[in-house]
Amino acid sequence: MNRILVGLLFISLTHANSLSGFIYSTLDSSPIEAAILLATYSAGNDNITVTGISGPDGNYWIPCMGSVYIEIIAEGYDTLVTNMEVSGDSLHNFYMNERENQLSVNPNVEIPNQLILHHNYPNPFNPVTTLRYDLPENAIVSITIYDKMGRIVKTMVNDDQTAGYKSIQWNATNDAGQPVSAGLYLYRIYAGEFVQTKKMVLLK
Repeated sequence: MNRILVGLLFISLTHANSLSGFIYSTLDSSPIEAAILLATYSAGNDNITVTGISGPDGNYWIPCMGSVYIEIIAEGYDTLVTNMEVSGDSLHNFYMNERENQLSVNPNVEIPNQLILHHNYPNPFNPVTTLRYDLPENAIVSITIYDKMGRIVKTMVNDDQTAGYKSIQWNATNDAGQPVSAGLYLYRIYAGEFVQTKKMVLLK
């Protein structure tokens, strides 16, 4: 099975703390481009989420500090979720396994057997896209859309839901009902202990 290596390099400076490193395939050492890195940390009474995207060389850089919740998403690989402490220069290596192909769900089954956040369709899109997710049991569900800087754009779902196959449409507007600009957006689902984030692109 192919895996990708994620190197997390914490660099603590006098005036700036940051997270940088590299992402590449262990199969042929090729860099992994466009992997999404989300780092959430506390600053006073606020939780701040910053976003980074690996470049063509597989390298990335994002500012962060203290105790950091890290989520890394790469197309075709299991999502990496970890908590780390940014204190002093240190290098940590993690591996993300290639995701196995999932069998199609039997349409006659009313309740899914696992929680899945599907890729939105269409993607890229303009101006409407559909977000689908499978909920195997009743849960409090939250689905939020962020811009590439980690700022909340729109809260799509935030309530107690029953199990089943779910979908919701986003019409490229924010919480104030105003149209948003073209670009990369992230959507994240929380359902019980399950957390997952995917990316989508709005064209105009």
